Amino acid sequence: MKQVAVRRLLAVVYAFERFEGGERRLVSQEEIPASQLFMFEQQLEAVPKRTLVAYGSGLLIYDDYQDARYAATTVARLASYVAIREVATGTGAEGWTTEDGARYVPVPDGLSEVVKE
Repeated sequence: MKQVAVRRLLAVVYAFERFEGGERRLVSQEEIPASQLFMFEQQLEAVPKRTLVAYGSGLLIYDDYQDARYAATTVARLASYVAIREVATGTGAEGWTTEDGARYVPVPDGLSEVVKE
């Protein structure tokens, strides 16, 4: 019988901090000032591209844990919240959509690691 390798997908999920009315709010990169966005885009140039499967606002999908971990550490320099979640394509209430419209949802009992909070 032929063995089929199952690809493990890991999402680096991130958000930025903004204060409104004295309260802390986590927001997407579309809601941060242009100067902060420019610096963040420079940081994104340093993330691994070899195993990057997909990306979207606040989201980088990898199929290699070490690359996902390195990307999370890089993103954490400017983002206020960063986590690594094991994901699969699918539909569901909780999940993320990539630039190309693919939907990724957390794997039940899968890896869930907060890198920065």
